[in-house]
Amino acid sequence: MAKAFFGGVHPHDMKAATNEKAIEQLAPPKQVVIPMSQHFGAPCTPTVQKGDHVKIGQKIGEFKGLGAPIHASVSGTVVAVEPRPYSMGGNVMSVVIDNDFQDEISEEV
Repeated sequence: MAKAFFGGVHPHDMKAATNEKAIEQLAPPKQVVIPMSQHFGAPCTPTVQKGDHVKIGQKIGEFKGLGAPIHASVSGTVVAVEPRPYSMGGNVMSVVIDNDFQDEISEEV
């Protein structure tokens, strides 16, 4: 005999505040900070320096051992390679890029 479950919890979906609003495009960031540690493996070593021009998808961090390389998410100029506050606590080496809004794609991609 098949058993069925009737009832249960039906929480309110909380969509009343936004279900009538139009979807908005977010403006691209003026600056991005990309930490060189984004996984459980060893942190990457930055492969770019302050003043370098980078393109979207260009490798900016190289790993040794277990890990994955890190790539630029915007095109622009590297303005700093320095420790910055990290979401997991403390500081981690990061690459700071000023977006040039040209969206140049790297030849590596």
